[in-house]
Amino acid sequence: MPDVLPSVRFEADDPRPVGFVADVSDDHLAAAGSALRDVADVVRGVAGDRSAQLTVRFTSVRFTPGLPFVLYAFHVVCVDDAGVVVDEIAAGQEVSYALIANHAVEVQREAAIYFLYCLVFRQVAVAPLQSPGGPPIESIDSRVAESDRQATQEFADRMRGGWAQATRSIAQRAVAEGLTLQASYEVDVLPTRSDVVRRMPLLRRTYNEVPAAQQAIDNIVDVPVAVIDKAQRLLASLNIRRWVSQTMRDAEVCGNGYLVTTSTPEPSMYALRPEAVEVVGPAAFRISESGEGGPLVDGTVLHIRGIEQFHSPYGISILEPVLAQYQSQLVMAEATRVADTITERFPPHSKEAAWAAQTRALAERTAADRDEALTKLLWFPRNRLQAARGDLYFPGQESM
Repeated sequence: MPDVLPSVRFEADDPRPVGFVADVSDDHLAAAGSALRDVADVVRGVAGDRSAQLTVRFTSVRFTPGLPFVLYAFHVVCVDDAGVVVDEIAAGQEVSYALIANHAVEVQREAAIYFLYCLVFRQVAVAPLQSPGGPPIESIDSRVAESDRQATQEFADRMRGGWAQATRSIAQRAVAEGLTLQASYEVDVLPTRSDVVRRMPLLRRTYNEVPAAQQAIDNIVDVPVAVIDKAQRLLASLNIRRWVSQTMRDAEVCGNGYLVTTSTPEPSMYALRPEAVEVVGPAAFRISESGEGGPLVDGTVLHIRGIEQFHSPYGISILEPVLAQYQSQLVMAEATRVADTITERFPPHSKEAAWAAQTRALAERTAADRDEALTKLLWFPRNRLQAARGDLYFPGQESM
């Protein structure tokens, strides 16, 4: 996305886009929210009283170390009460899109509009695959890639006329394609405890089954110095690294980690399971296994969040941007399993065997694309840093 958004610029030796702020002030958040509401207003103006087929909810989150500076936004997948990913469009639910609020306001607005282009163009591209006699499903990856290319070109062309014209254009195109678009904005993407808790089993599976995600989290957890400082120096005599590492891992994977320290004559420390904790005040927590009531936690609780929200006391997982890729992995794994079964049951030259071979090839291409996307998402973009100048170092440093 960095090369797509017209307002994104970089200065030499700085991986952060121009306009990136380390701390999001109330004024900056308000300006970003206003810009995203303006986009939503233009979309609603085009949709009018028509029934919407595509509904998008823009939200805001804070940047967290461990994510690349060139992550401007990400799709937050819908998860039901059973912890299963839901196809929002097929289910008639809204699509949630989280913007990193630390970026320049104009960059956030452009990222939101670009998402609308990709969403509409992709839906147009895949619609024929769902019709009898339509193109083969094995062509979905090439159709999606071509739709993304077209969306990017159309977005670039329309943005020359300004953001309002570009937004109006994609909303009008959606109506013309029978995919009326609606949009809204609210600050937090997962505002309630139940919103966060229902995703935790899926996030844990993602951590356990996606090697790139596990390695990225473990690299972050391996450097807990800043958190140790927060956890009170009196704990230095205890086995603090074990507990802090677990709490950090809970925070990054589940969105929230809770480390309890007691003030008894012999201080002790333990971690709480994130799904069992309810935040009832700025420094008050209680165990709420069933989601209702429960005793207050006795001791001092250090609450560490993964990606911070603005109004909600709960964080969200640093793996949220990865969930869509994990869902793709699950779908392709099931498709491969079916293809293998068909291969065993039908002759090598049958049409069923040909379909199975094409499906396995699609799964392999999708896996390669997914691995590339995860690499870009989870690793720091070092290629944006220019080589250090030789005169930065003192003479003789080469031999150290």
